[in-house]
Amino acid sequence: MNITDFSKLTSETIDKETILFGDTYCSEIGEFALLSNSDIISLYSSILIENDLSDFQKSILSKLFIAFDTIQNEIDPNKLQKFKNVISDELELCFYRNSEKGITNLIIDEDQLITFSYISKTNQEDNIIEFYEGEEYSIEKIAYSFFSF
Repeated sequence: MNITDFSKLTSETIDKETILFGDTYCSEIGEFALLSNSDIISLYSSILIENDLSDFQKSILSKLFIAFDTIQNEIDPNKLQKFKNVISDELELCFYRNSEKGITNLIIDEDQLITFSYISKTNQEDNIIEFYEGEEYSIEKIAYSFFSF
């Protein structure tokens, strides 16, 4: 399966291995030092299967994972580092990374708001919080920022 086929995935088209992957790694994919193309596809599939996402969240998730693939295949294959994902009590799809430099968060809520934040472990002046809504943002830039810190 090609990564650009994300939007075509349905629960009927996802095989047993993907479901098993989701059972094991959906909430936490910290087992991977770097993510391979098949890891990205499996993670995307498991997030779709295991969570009741809004249409907006599904759309952004698809665009985000296409951007992850672009980062990996066209920019820097070592850029995609391990990260975790959860669904909050408020039904927000949350991705986060804990690195030596700080904690990076990406939150996609069901009400069409995307929040990106970076919390530095060493210098509060480096902290970032950005809100995106409407069509005035680049999901590719947000995806790259997620792995930049």
